[in-house]
Amino acid sequence: SSEPNGLIKPVKVLCQQCHNLSAPNIAKAHGGYPMADTACTSCHAPHTSTQAKLLRDSVHPGMMMGCSTCHVDSKSKTPFAVSTAVPDLCLMCHAKQSDLLKDKVTHVPFKGGQCTICHSPHATDNKPVLRLKQRELCTTCHGKIGEALKATSSHLPAKEQCTLCHNPHASPNAKLLPVANSGEICLTCHDKTAELKRKSVHNPFGAKLCTTCHNPHGSKEVKLLNAPVKSLCYTCHADKEKEFDKVNVHRPVAEGACTNCHSPHASDNKANLVKPEDQLCFNCHGNLLSKLKGTKMHPPF
Repeated sequence: SSEPNGLIKPVKVLCQQCHNLSAPNIAKAHGGYPMADTACTSCHAPHTSTQAKLLRDSVHPGMMMGCSTCHVDSKSKTPFAVSTAVPDLCLMCHAKQSDLLKDKVTHVPFKGGQCTICHSPHATDNKPVLRLKQRELCTTCHGKIGEALKATSSHLPAKEQCTLCHNPHASPNAKLLPVANSGEICLTCHDKTAELKRKSVHNPFGAKLCTTCHNPHGSKEVKLLNAPVKSLCYTCHADKEKEFDKVNVHRPVAEGACTNCHSPHASDNKANLVKPEDQLCFNCHGNLLSKLKGTKMHPPF
């Protein structure tokens, strides 16, 4: 079909096969506004709905109050013109939103009064009257984030609901975050309270700077890491890179498996070791003790 979604005819033509959109009763049901040239599916679902009269699942309350809430008189030459320009029209009901414009960081469409870029003034299948599903809507402008979400490792909240971490309109904090330290958001889902109280705490983790190591949206690395473990650790521990670039190097070091020995968050052992020093080596070299049992051993060993 040449029509979108494989329709056999244009939407308006299909609807009028059963509904005479020019009939007086149709206009009466819509506050006297002429419906013949309107897009029925901008308000009504074509198949099923939880709402009466097949209205889409998320309905703008203003629409339920009647078309004249936002539009000029139905007898006007341009009956569907808005009575007041957006955003002033929207702020007549959503007055509290105007206070958010005073915040340090404002979402560009919101600041520009472009409410209908994100919200439909009528009805949609996405709450709160969003034009598209949240992820799809946000990545329309934030394309790089959309690409990150396609990565091997992707953050579940980012894939499903951007507003779990970001305010959609405005915030006093960078990147529209609800709190100044992004790590505080992470801890609402990832309870690390006990780890933060350990004796040895990795500096970025202790400062709750989670994004120093993790990408909050998506990454090709495991556990949303910003880079492979070895490269990531050298970002701060650059002094160790030259030291470890020798002929004979401990295998985990050579393989960049820093977390085989060190906890990336916190530990009760010095240097964030995953086990006490006298036990750690036996994670890999456990057979040494059995082999040397009964022999005279070097005191430090």
